[in-house]
Amino acid sequence: MRNTIFTLVIAMLLIGGCSSSTGPEIGDVPPETRDPALAIVATLPVGDLKLDSALGEGWVANDGGSPVTERGFVWSLDPEPTLADNKIIEGEGMGTFTIPMEGLLPDQIYYARAYAINTTGTAYGAEQQFRTRQGTVSDVEGNVYYTQTIGEQIWMAENLRVTRYANADPIPTGLDRSQWIGADFGAYVAYHPGLIKGLNTVEDVMEAYGLLYNWYVVDDPRGICPEGWRVPDFKDWQQLFEELDDLMEYGCLKSRRTVPAEHPRWESPNTATDHSGWTALPGGRRLGDASWEGIGSQGHFHSTTQLDFLNSWTTVLNCGEGEACRVFSLKTSANSIRCMRDVD
Repeated sequence: MRNTIFTLVIAMLLIGGCSSSTGPEIGDVPPETRDPALAIVATLPVGDLKLDSALGEGWVANDGGSPVTERGFVWSLDPEPTLADNKIIEGEGMGTFTIPMEGLLPDQIYYARAYAINTTGTAYGAEQQFRTRQGTVSDVEGNVYYTQTIGEQIWMAENLRVTRYANADPIPTGLDRSQWIGADFGAYVAYHPGLIKGLNTVEDVMEAYGLLYNWYVVDDPRGICPEGWRVPDFKDWQQLFEELDDLMEYGCLKSRRTVPAEHPRWESPNTATDHSGWTALPGGRRLGDASWEGIGSQGHFHSTTQLDFLNSWTTVLNCGEGEACRVFSLKTSANSIRCMRDVD
C-alpha cells in the first residue's frame, strides 16, 4: 500500500517552481516508433473536453527519411486504436496539428493516438486517455460548468469564475495592495495576466483558469455556488480522497494538459492521469500580502473549514506530484473554488 493520501502540513506551503518545455521530447515517444524508417510521432494531451467532443493534438517530429503523406488522429473506446477505428486525416508533412474529435458519447473513457504514414508504414504516437464530460451546471451569471460524478458526490470539473453571490449581489474586486491585505470581507481577483505568458487580458485568464477568491467569499451567507451546490468542507474533501484512494498518487485529479499545449495547462513535468474527470487546473493564488504565485504549477482550492481565526484549510495540487496536500492558508489569500453537491 502507498503512503497516506495527503499530508497535513502545519506550516505555510512552499512549493518550488517547475521547469518548462518547448515541445515533446523524442524520448517520450514509444520505442516502437523510433525505427529510422518510420516517422516519429507524439500525441499531446487531449483538451477542450466537452460532452460529445474533444480536441486532439499531435506532432510529427521526424519523417523517417521519406515524406509523410498522411497524418491525423485515431480514437476508440478500446486501448490502442488503429486506422481501422475512428479516424480523421489532417494533411501531410511534419509539424504540429490539431484534430476535432466529434460525435463522442458523454461520460466515456476514450483512447486516442496521433499517427503518420510514410513509404515504410504507419507510426503511432503514445496513447492518450481522456474522459468526456458528464453534465453541466450554471451559476447566477449564466456561466456553464462541466460536472463529474465521483462516488456519492458531483463536482464541478472547472474552476469557478462567477463575479456575484448567489443572490446576484456583486463581489468586491479591484482592491489595491493595502486594501487587499486589510480586507476582512469577500473579494475576488483574476491572476494578473501580465504574469502569464500567452494570456493577455483578465477575460483570457478567467476563461482559462477561473477566478481567485479570498476565504470571506466562501464564508458569506449569501453563497457563491449554484442553488443546491456548496463549497466543500474538510469532510467533503476527505470523502473525495477516500473514493479515489489508490489512484491519488498517480495524479487522478489533475488535467493532463501540459506545456506546450495551449492554456489552460500545467508546467512540465506534470504527473497526471485525470482518471477521475476532476481535471484540476493550476490557477495559482494571490497571497495575503497581495503577491502572486503558482500559475501553471499550483492549484489551491478552498474549503469552508477554518483552522483558527486567521487561517482556513486548503487543498493543494502541484505540477511535479500526483497526490494532494492538505495545508492551511491565510483567509486573506485568494484561491480557486470548486463547487460540489451530494448525489440525489
